[in-house]
Amino acid sequence: MKSNHSLLIGNAFSLTLIRREVHISPRPLEALKEAAAGAEVHSFWGHQETLAAASATAGFDLSCAHEDRPTIRLSPDLLPVLNGREFAECWVLSPNYKDGLRPAIGQAVPLDHILGWNVLQLKWI
Repeated sequence: MKSNHSLLIGNAFSLTLIRREVHISPRPLEALKEAAAGAEVHSFWGHQETLAAASATAGFDLSCAHEDRPTIRLSPDLLPVLNGREFAECWVLSPNYKDGLRPAIGQAVPLDHILGWNVLQLKWI
C-alpha cells in the first residue's frame, strides 16, 4: 500500500530545535492513530526499553528505520529533518510515569511505572 503522507514521531522533541513559530497541542491518542493511518512513519524513538509498549499503544511500529537513535536536524527553513526528509509537523508520544517519577539519565524505567501515554502534536507555522 502506497502512503499518501509522512508522519514524524518520537518520544520527545528538543525545544532547542524550535527556531521558528510552532503550535504545540495536547491531542488524544485516537488523533495520532488517525494521522498515522496510511502514513509512511518516520520514527526517531530514543528509548528501546519503551519501544514495544509505545508501539502497542500507538497501534503501529515505532522502530527507527535507519539507525538506533537518529538525530533530528534543521533544514534551511528551520523545520525538522530526519534522514534527509523535511517535516512541518511532528508527533510526540511520551509516557506518563506514576508518582512523578523522573528517570535518571540512562536509567531504564520498568513498564509497570508507566500509567499511560501523552500525545503532543507540533505544527510549524
